[in-house]
This record gives sequence, structure tokens and C-alpha cells, in this order.
Amino acid sequence: MAGLALAGFADAAVIPSVELTIGGTNYNLSGSLVQGTDNKGNSVWTIAGLNLAGAGWSLSNGDFTLDSDPLLTSSGTLNNTTGAALPFSFSFSTPVAAGMYDTPTSTLGVTISSGTSGTHTTTVLMTNTVNGGTPTGADIGPNGCPVTSSGSLVTNTCSFNATGSFSGVVTDMETVISGSAAAFTADGFSGALNVNQSQTTGTPEPASIGLMIGGLLVIVSRRRKSRN
Repeated sequence: MAGLALAGFADAAVIPSVELTIGGTNYNLSGSLVQGTDNKGNSVWTIAGLNLAGAGWSLSNGDFTLDSDPLLTSSGTLNNTTGAALPFSFSFSTPVAAGMYDTPTSTLGVTISSGTSGTHTTTVLMTNTVNGGTPTGADIGPNGCPVTSSGSLVTNTCSFNATGSFSGVVTDMETVISGSAAAFTADGFSGALNVNQSQTTGTPEPASIGLMIGGLLVIVSRRRKSRN
């Protein structure tokens, strides 16, 4: 992480990070982030095509993007071949070019598949904060995404979204997607958190107001003289 350029951000102590915990095992992947820029010239950090495996589980096609625009996106598929629910937590954070922001929005999609008889439900929770822990009001869940199979492969897709009420200065943004993957399921996840930059109308400076008033007085004076 020492090689990542963080100049231009309000809080240089905030670094982009990706941390996964699956089945009680922690993986800090922040050192694997690759830095670049988006089409607007903003700093962006990515991990693409991540594959991990543990006892009875695997994570495939993990894609994580931390954009200082700001935007956090993540996706991947968690396969649980154990006979028990598998706890997981995916945490992401990114520094943000300091400014006024509002209207945080979040989306979370889950696609659950199983070929094992019975009803299987994966639970998900998405918490979203700014400035090191200030709630955005755009949390999702906890929600369940079920699938029922009679022994053949069945897939179900669940979609969730939320709009928050936060408004103010933002220096960093954080997202945590956590929950429990049902036994004998493949669970595809896709999540995103976005905060819009405030569109404010400028207030005229005192000197500008004075010039405007002065100009109006001149116009009125000239009109009076022309009438006389």
C-alpha cells in the first residue's frame, strides 16, 4: 500500500482497503489493489478475477472497484459445499476527493442456486458509512434470499436497494456486505454504493451585491432624467 498515491485527498490517513472474512478466516487484500484512473480522471483502485478457496467453500470471479468519484462496487460468487451455513463479511473503503455530497444510494443483488432438496435461504446485510463511521441512511437488510429445490438445480435472484439522507462533507466512504450463505448453495453477489456530489447554487458576494444595487440606481437615475 505504501506505493499508492493519495495526494489530493483531504485525509491522507484514509487508504483504500479490501478485507474479506469467510468461515472465520480473514483475508486482507488491500495490498493487491491496482491503482488507475476512471474516465473522469479520478483515482480508482481495483481487484479483478479474484479466486479463493477454503475448507468446503470457494470464492470465484471476485471483482472489486473503489472509485474516489465516489463509487464502491463489488461482485463475486461464493460456493458453499459444507453442510452448514457459512458466515461471511466483505469490507471495502475508499478515500474521496473532499467536497459536499448528498443522496447516497445502494444496491445489492443476490443470485442463489442449489440442486439439493429443500429450501435454502442466504441472508445478507449491507451497511454503508462515510467519514469513518457516519451512517448514510442507505443500509440494506438484513434480508433473506431463498431457493427451493426438489433435487434438480434451481436458481432465484433477489434485488434490494436503499436511498439515504446524508448530506455534507465526505472524505471517505465504507461498505460492509455480510451474512450467511446457505448450505449447499452457490451465491452470486453484486453490490454498489454511490454518493452524489451536491449541486449548490452560489450566493453572490457582498461586493457583487453592491455592484448590482449600484447598477440599478444608475438605471433608475437615467430613466428619471430622460422623463424630465
